[in-house]
Amino acid sequence: FMHACQWAYPVKAISLNSYQWLKESTAQWAIDFVYPNNQLETKKAAAFMAEPNVSLDFFEENDKDHGYGSYLFFQYLSRAERPGLIKDIWAATTNYSDQLEAVNRSIPGGFKQQWPKFAKTLWNQEPIANKPASFKSWDSLTEIPDMYHQSADLPAGQAENTIVLLADQPNLTSTYYHFTFSTSETRSMMFHNTFYQNQKNNEDVSVQALW
Repeated sequence: FMHACQWAYPVKAISLNSYQWLKESTAQWAIDFVYPNNQLETKKAAAFMAEPNVSLDFFEENDKDHGYGSYLFFQYLSRAERPGLIKDIWAATTNYSDQLEAVNRSIPGGFKQQWPKFAKTLWNQEPIANKPASFKSWDSLTEIPDMYHQSADLPAGQAENTIVLLADQPNLTSTYYHFTFSTSETRSMMFHNTFYQNQKNNEDVSVQALW
C-alpha cells in the first residue's frame, strides 16, 4: 500500500525507480508507523547496524538489506521530529530528481543537523538506550551498531600512546569506537581531528563523545 502511495507522486525524475532507496526504506518505515506493535520491520535493522559506515542511500540489487534497514533513519525522523516529515519528503520528490536532495530539503536543518543526532541515537545502548528518544524505547530494538573496540590503557613503561583511527568517512555514514579504561594510569585522553580530506572537499564531519 505504501508503494501505491509513492507511485501517485508525479516525481521530478524520469520515473519512481530513480528513488529506489527512498521508496523501499520509507515503505519499511511504514510498517512501524501503521502497526507499531508489529516488529516485522526490525528484521532488517541488523543489516544496517552491521554496516554503519556504508552510505545511507546504498541500495544494490544483490544487497538490499542495508537499504531496507535504513528505515531506521526515517523512524528516527518520525519519532524524534514528526511523522509528517515523511510526507514532506515525498512531496519534495516532485521538485527534486535526486532522492537525497529531496530528503535534505525536507528535514529541519537538513542532514547537517539531523545526521549527528541520528548517529548518536543509533548507538542504542547506555547512556542512550533507556531514554525516551531511543530505538530501544520506541521499538524495543536491541541491536547496536558494529564498532571498533580499543583499549585506552598505556603500554607497560610508556607515559603516552597514540591510537590511529580511520581517516576516511564516506557521505552519510557513521563510525563507532568503544574505548575501555581498565587501569588508573590513563589519566587523560585527547582527540586530534584528522579529517583533512573531508574538510578539503567541504564535507561536514562531526565527532561526538559519550561516557
